[in-house]
Amino acid sequence: MNDMYSLLRYMALVFLAVLTGCASVPEPTNIEPVISVEEASDVTRTGATVTATVMTQGTGKIARLQFRYGQTPDMEQQSPYFDVDADKVSWQMTDLIPGKVYYFCATGGNGKATVTSEVMTFETMHNERPEISGASILSYGPMSMFVGFDIVSDGGLPITEAGCDVLDISTGEKTRHLIEDASPLSGMQRVFIFVSSAENTYSVTPFAANEEGETTGETVFFTSRKAFSLSMPGLLSRLIGSRGYDSDSIVIMGKMDGNDFRFLRKMLGAPTLPGEDPLSRFISMADITDVEIVEGGASYDGNRFVTADVISTGLFADCSELSEIMLPVSAKSIMREAFQGCGRLTSLTVPANISTVLPSSNCIALSRIDVSAANPFFKSSEGVLFNRDFSGILWFPPAKDGSFTVPSTVKSIGEETFRGTSLSSLIISDGMTGIGRGALAESNLVEVTLPADLVNIPEALFQNSRRLSTVRIGSGTEYVGDYVFDGCPLRNLYVDSFYPPFLSKNAFGNSSSDIYDNCVLHVNPSSLPLFRTHSEWGKFKNISAISTNYE
Repeated sequence: MNDMYSLLRYMALVFLAVLTGCASVPEPTNIEPVISVEEASDVTRTGATVTATVMTQGTGKIARLQFRYGQTPDMEQQSPYFDVDADKVSWQMTDLIPGKVYYFCATGGNGKATVTSEVMTFETMHNERPEISGASILSYGPMSMFVGFDIVSDGGLPITEAGCDVLDISTGEKTRHLIEDASPLSGMQRVFIFVSSAENTYSVTPFAANEEGETTGETVFFTSRKAFSLSMPGLLSRLIGSRGYDSDSIVIMGKMDGNDFRFLRKMLGAPTLPGEDPLSRFISMADITDVEIVEGGASYDGNRFVTADVISTGLFADCSELSEIMLPVSAKSIMREAFQGCGRLTSLTVPANISTVLPSSNCIALSRIDVSAANPFFKSSEGVLFNRDFSGILWFPPAKDGSFTVPSTVKSIGEETFRGTSLSSLIISDGMTGIGRGALAESNLVEVTLPADLVNIPEALFQNSRRLSTVRIGSGTEYVGDYVFDGCPLRNLYVDSFYPPFLSKNAFGNSSSDIYDNCVLHVNPSSLPLFRTHSEWGKFKNISAISTNYE
């Protein structure tokens, strides 16, 4: 009995001890966080994105985290430290080596303990051969062309060589035309190619190379044409004079000086100079794409002399029969009035190397101005000449009629840009800040509203615009120059500025008495006393208050 009692007592004590022991073990509250890394993303030849995920347990935290990486398991390179304020941290790796395996992990701590993730790997993309587009002919002449192609990708390595291979289909002869300084090149390229034989067909294939190899693009074909070839300047009149000429067009290549242009002008219908015999037959088209303009020879018009690589002032002036011309690809500038009075010229194309274009007057049939696709300085839209970024408009073809809205990107209008225009309506945005001298002279415009931000109205802006009756001057205008309204039948002039702008004594030129007598000057009601007592504006006999809607 006592043994049984002792056994039961012992078992009860053991059971109680077990219960007491279980209740006394506390649950841990400061467990170390866990860091893991995801597979690398956005892997390129030289970069990748790595991401670490932080899982906290209990009160254990990680204050800062860093990535380790390298081409060996030692991972000898480190990222900057990142403060951990979320459960994920990402880092964009750069300056990696193409085609290499990289190890990486993440490590973090809170000053007391350090936790490290597992190690993962990724491989950067390998370098490749360049990627290029097919070739296109940007512009061409009888014996030459500008070919364009795009280097889409350098393959991860510097371009060592780029250009075009040209194959003469008839002979099988192949020549390579290189772009100089090819190593930094990317994007659109242009190659000038001059071929050796007329009436031959050539294939042109673009290529680009790096250390991985060479890539070629799609081929284009070009057929050369016959031309008068001037082996030295001054020979054109001898070549034509000795054989006669019975065509309406001419193609010339080689070097041309003042003597050659003097004779070419004569062929195109320019006035005969003293002491010269007139021609019995004229031409209307000239292709001088492959001509190099060189100094020397006689005056081309009796007064002026040629300048190398320049379409000089008056070089084709008053060529009454000229309707089409292809200008030298080597030319750098088209000067003011180069085509003055060419009344039959209908279109003009700005060549590839032209960096300066100034307008010509009295080209009454000129309806469009185009730009070679190889030209890096200018653009054409709807036959209107702009600078490359469309911030300036440079030459508006006089024969274009109707209405035209200047694009909002345009901040300036060049000198004489719209001179002689046939437009009946021109809309200019208030963002315009500069208008050149005589920009709207001799135009067909009836009504014009000038931009509010235009400070200066330049000399002769509207001179001899014989239909102009209404002009609105913006609130920001401070200056009205000489001869702005000379020869204009102005009947309503609105001035929106509170204080009277400076008004030149010659602003109305020979039309001043008519304008002062018959034109109504509209000004702000509060400005009436200022204008009526002004030494120049006060000469208007009719000054009335302006309404906000321009009554």
